[in-house]
Amino acid sequence: MATVMRGADGHDSAAASDLDGRPDVRMVSDLRAQNLQLQATIAQLRQDLERHEAASLAAVQRARADASDEVAQMRATVHAMREEMERREIEAEAAGQVARATGAAEAAQLRDAIGQLRGELERVRAEAERAMVRAESQFAAERATLQQQVQALRTQIDDRTVLAAAAGARA
Repeated sequence: MATVMRGADGHDSAAASDLDGRPDVRMVSDLRAQNLQLQATIAQLRQDLERHEAASLAAVQRARADASDEVAQMRATVHAMREEMERREIEAEAAGQVARATGAAEAAQLRDAIGQLRGELERVRAEAERAMVRAESQFAAERATLQQQVQALRTQIDDRTVLAAAAGARA
């Protein structure tokens, strides 16, 4: 007679034995089959777990590598942008210096030109004043000469008038 025992899962387990106390061969065979099946399932689950663990580890490593690449690219981009900004700043400063130097040179040229023009203007003004003095002097000399000639002519007219009056009085 076989004894049936209930297991923790609530199913009948194969813990039966003969009357003579020996386990039932079929039951032991079933237990061994179930044990082998469970061991195979456990092995399969271990393989699946190891495969998932390897896949997860590979995914994490890819994500880290991608993130590392992205950070490196961002650093390179920031570095390139910083260099470009510094290059442009240097170019702008150089352009500013050129503009200031050009402006200073132009201002100096203009100051020199203004100085030359002032000198020329003073020279022309002095020449004009000298010409004016000469013209006034010539005018004064001509005036004096003309006044003397007018005076001499008046004197001659007066003398002739007196002579004509004396000649008319004698006649």
